[in-house]
Amino acid sequence: MDETWLLPNWCRDLTGPNGEGWGDIVRLMVDTGLRISELFGAGHLAYVPERSVLMVIDTSTESGGRREYRGNRGKSKAAIREMMVIPQAEAPLERMLAIRERGLALEPARAARRATRNSKRTPNRPPEDLWTLIVNGEYGGFMSYGHWRKKLTVAQNASGVTYTAHELRHVFASLLYAAGLKEDAIAYQMGHSSPDVARRIYRHLFKISSSEVAKRVGTSAEIITAHERADAEAELADEDAPAYDPEDAE
Repeated sequence: MDETWLLPNWCRDLTGPNGEGWGDIVRLMVDTGLRISELFGAGHLAYVPERSVLMVIDTSTESGGRREYRGNRGKSKAAIREMMVIPQAEAPLERMLAIRERGLALEPARAARRATRNSKRTPNRPPEDLWTLIVNGEYGGFMSYGHWRKKLTVAQNASGVTYTAHELRHVFASLLYAAGLKEDAIAYQMGHSSPDVARRIYRHLFKISSSEVAKRVGTSAEIITAHERADAEAELADEDAPAYDPEDAE
């Protein structure tokens, strides 16, 4: 997505050191597990870098091209949470917020130009509500779900990676399981009402057959046994070696 959807000219110099741009939206989904409605509705003050937390409170919806911002109304009671921000998510958050700061700084000049040419096109949010989110559209309003999905499709076709927004969220859940977090902690991080919900949705990612477990354990045991045998043989070789005699060196 970084390559197929470049940042606008007015903020292209904010592209990351490795070409990171709009692909940061994908990175944030993978590294936070936020629902698309949560990520696109998150206010810029929701991220607290000093504490490495993200306050998940606000959401946004889009249906039939109409957008609705739902402040202080999470998807559910459980979805309202204070979630941890892992280090991998910090740089994408900072880049998105840098774009927001640039857009906010340029907005007065943009508004003046609109007034001069008597433009009838109005932003998709009131002027006082522009540039208030973490992920903003190019004109400071909501990032359109439909527009983003079209760009995602282009990136999917170019890369061959076909993850949807929902599947990107699942990737984060798999990372939490792989890191050894308990199910109640994963449920909280993902905004689920109980560990049972999280288990039902994500546990299939890690199920492996008992024969596969036996195979892995057996392989590990063979490796350990081989190392122990090699160490024992090395010790025996040292014991069998003739003692060092200084006269032999003369």
